[in-house]
Amino acid sequence: AMSNDSNKLAIYAGFYHSIQSAGAAGVWRMDAIGLPYMNIFLSTWCLVVAGLVFSFPMIYLRIRDTT
Repeated sequence: AMSNDSNKLAIYAGFYHSIQSAGAAGVWRMDAIGLPYMNIFLSTWCLVVAGLVFSFPMIYLRIRDTT
């Protein structure tokens, strides 16, 4: 676990939700201007892969077993 502190976990959850909402707004705008769905699909997967690449070091270095 990253923390057993509920306040810290609430901050992490809020950060995740804000990033998720920003992504949804970006995709909504790409759809509104008429980009092909394949471009939207590929950009979404590129962002997922980039996010995983950048999050693995943080997960590896920060997450420890806590009790």
